[in-house]
Amino acid sequence: NELAQAENYDFVVWVSTRPWTEPEEIGGDSWGGFVSDRDDLSAHIASTIGAGPKNLLVLSGDNHMVAFDDGSSTDFSGQDEFPGGFPVFHSGPLTNFGSGVKSFFAPSDHYFTDGCMAFNSEVNYQFGTVEFEFPSDEVVESGSRPCVILKSYADNSANLIFTKRLCAGEMMREGTTESDTCTLPRLSDTTFYMFVAALAVIGVYGILSLWYLGLKKCILALEYFGIGLLFFLLNLMAAVAGAFCFGTLGVDVFSIAIFTLTQAILGSVFVGLALRGYYASIQEEEKGVQLQDEVKISVANEAEAGETVDNSQRNYLEEEVEVVVVNPTDHDPAEQATERSNSNNRKRTPRNGFPDATSVYSM
Repeated sequence: NELAQAENYDFVVWVSTRPWTEPEEIGGDSWGGFVSDRDDLSAHIASTIGAGPKNLLVLSGDNHMVAFDDGSSTDFSGQDEFPGGFPVFHSGPLTNFGSGVKSFFAPSDHYFTDGCMAFNSEVNYQFGTVEFEFPSDEVVESGSRPCVILKSYADNSANLIFTKRLCAGEMMREGTTESDTCTLPRLSDTTFYMFVAALAVIGVYGILSLWYLGLKKCILALEYFGIGLLFFLLNLMAAVAGAFCFGTLGVDVFSIAIFTLTQAILGSVFVGLALRGYYASIQEEEKGVQLQDEVKISVANEAEAGETVDNSQRNYLEEEVEVVVVNPTDHDPAEQATERSNSNNRKRTPRNGFPDATSVYSM
């Protein structure tokens, strides 16, 4: 009854909580899961509003993106007598993911003529507005029609990402057999470049590690990196598990990009400190070896110098002995006799200063 009274209104706005253009899916929660009902309703729309004022606008949600179709993909009436395609305006997710993790690895097609405007596995902050323009009575007499302006924003009201102007009487059209399709982009530019930066940092310090540390030491550095990678994967698995437990669509890839870049930078700092410590230890070892070499040289020089001194003293003593042996007549005979007598007396005197028995007897 309400659709049959569309001529009494400038616009008929129907708010649907489920996506209209999704393909047939048994058990799905979109209109694609209620195919027969969608076909019957579409045929009724075509025979009433399509045959009449053509002023139907559908506002829809639960597709997690800003999207618009001009009617090319909305006609399921199965007839070509009246236009059955109507414009569908999808409001974006105010604070939610795009299609989610599943579509990130296997992107799914959506059916909208003006594209899909959201990011797949990132939290999107989007909203839409509907503005109506009603001409004055004088303008209406000149043939002007009321119009509606659709706008969509991302992040804030200063970032306009979509706009469309539709006027009553021109809003519906015949559907097409080959509908336009679109897919959500996986990553935003910011997230993409953060991943690129993280991979660049990892690659640079990996090459430097191999260059400066050599293969064996680099394997040690890679072991430390592997520990960090394991920690990262455990965090990622925990995030995914939490997403499924709480029924969310997935993990925010932007947060993963921040975590990855942070880990890459910290890893490069760690490897830099490891390189610094490694080369400091090498320098200490080189200084120790040099010091040992200097000590060995010094000891060798001292030993050589000592041996030279001993040889000089030995030669000097030998010369003195030779002098005594070769010149035994240098002393006076009387002096020699006196010296022998004194020597004999010294032999008979004990160390305590008293004469021994032999000395007394001889006296």
